[in-house]
Amino acid sequence: MTVWLKNPELLINYTNTIKKHFSLGKAVRIGESAIVSTKVHGTVPGKPGTVFVLCQADAGKTFYGIPEEGKVVHLDLFHDIAELEPKIIADHIKISLENYNGWLNTQDLFWQFEYMDLQTAKGGGKLNGLLNYGKTTELKKSHLNHVHLAIKLEPNFYFLLFHIVDGIEKGIISQGCGLKKIEFIKHRTSQINKASLPAGQVVSTDSCLSKGIENYRQYADYGIQKNYGKLINLVEELGDYQEVEQIINYFLRPVGSYLAESWADKQFFNGEKVIKTMIKLNLIQKYRGIYELTGEGKSFLGWFCRFKSELELDFNKLTLQSTKSGLKLCRKNYSLKTSKKNKGRRNRKSVTSADALGWIEDLSSVETVKNMVKNYKLNGSRTLKRRDIMVYNREKTYPIDVCIILDASISMSGKPIRAAKSFIRYLSVNNKNRIGIVVFQENRVTAKLVFTKNVLTIKRFLTQIRPKGLTPLAAGLEEGLKLCQSSRLNNPVLLLITDGQPTIGKWTDLPDKDAIKVVQKIAKSKIKFCCIGLQADKEFLQKLAEEARGILYLVDEIDQKVLTAIFKRER
Repeated sequence: MTVWLKNPELLINYTNTIKKHFSLGKAVRIGESAIVSTKVHGTVPGKPGTVFVLCQADAGKTFYGIPEEGKVVHLDLFHDIAELEPKIIADHIKISLENYNGWLNTQDLFWQFEYMDLQTAKGGGKLNGLLNYGKTTELKKSHLNHVHLAIKLEPNFYFLLFHIVDGIEKGIISQGCGLKKIEFIKHRTSQINKASLPAGQVVSTDSCLSKGIENYRQYADYGIQKNYGKLINLVEELGDYQEVEQIINYFLRPVGSYLAESWADKQFFNGEKVIKTMIKLNLIQKYRGIYELTGEGKSFLGWFCRFKSELELDFNKLTLQSTKSGLKLCRKNYSLKTSKKNKGRRNRKSVTSADALGWIEDLSSVETVKNMVKNYKLNGSRTLKRRDIMVYNREKTYPIDVCIILDASISMSGKPIRAAKSFIRYLSVNNKNRIGIVVFQENRVTAKLVFTKNVLTIKRFLTQIRPKGLTPLAAGLEEGLKLCQSSRLNNPVLLLITDGQPTIGKWTDLPDKDAIKVVQKIAKSKIKFCCIGLQADKEFLQKLAEEARGILYLVDEIDQKVLTAIFKRER
């Protein structure tokens, strides 16, 4: 074990192996005596040295009732028959982690220990607790041959498992007990019942693993405001939550939390600004030519990873709220046909009585109360009847699939490209239909995403987009048209987001005419076309939208609120 901990390259390789096996629902042996997985596993009488892994039983869901799978890592380390003191094991785990000089500091370790549950034949509980729970006869008997640990651990921190195993091994040996080798690991993929589960794996009464948002609120008293403020500053300076997440993931590499100045621009879109912002927030400092995390930086990263899911949800809510304010939009419609009505939008001016309806939904509380008051004044009735209940009418709905043709030329650098990415992420979360993306820059289409509903796929695709080069508009338009024509779509919409005129043609030296030629094809295809561009290029964009028989929005700047408001207007 010590050899692995002192060899970063070996540690990275084994960490990647763990990630791969966990993604396949399989277990991994660490050393000779420890087994880790995100599943339930254990031994059966008569087969010493063989561990059975129940691939259909998620550890977090089985032990703690956590609905999302893969959040809890299950670790068992086998030893000779003995009643081991859980406090001694816990102390050695803490020492092993404290000796690691990576991203962890004292503050982060305290919270990491809160999310570890330990069990031996003499008791257990959360690692940072009294460890005086789990003393039933069944639990004690089932843990005579192994130490059980359940840990809430993100994939980026799987390398800590090696340090934890090292601590457990030392804790066992210090009590005069020998380690037991795991000879075989058997994976069972068949459906299971409760009788198949290993005995004694029960949540400790002081466990934090199943409390969820309660612990999130407790953490508010533990520096959350300070770290949340830093996160907001990072997002405001760099313009995008996902870009901030990408930066944080870079500093979470097992090899160390540092960044060479020469690598900054290679790793991030605007490396110089990233460095300046993180220095300003006291997250990194320069030491011997490289940038490394400060104590505050390590604490911030630990906090971010612990509450990553909650934070992403918060920022998604902020995005939704920021799109609700009314915006005046400069809209020009060159389409020959009227656009279809909005999908499922509640019509607040149109209500009807629920008397003739079956199931009541979309209750209009104001109109219903008005009816009650009216009936009381007319006949003194205090009873609410079905005919008094008023509900909103819903307009007929039409699903749509959106193909976004995105200008990623150098002029889109900074706020415009960040706004476009945020807008696309917003669509991926809130649009029930599919999204396709065509990215054009330099002298060609450089990236294409076929129509999909997968939010994660869309997010990963967006991280690859970095503005550079010229504006080959005709190439982007033609590829977008081909993508729509080669797919079976529901009311397809081609949405062009650009900040200027084309600077390079596809067939000729006249980029404007090449672009016009393509939009004429779009008009003939009868695919709805919508263009969002800057007021500065008004004349060309009007011509483009007119030839496409589409809709044009002229804006002062590419902004996410504007983009979202436009999409809502056109749905």
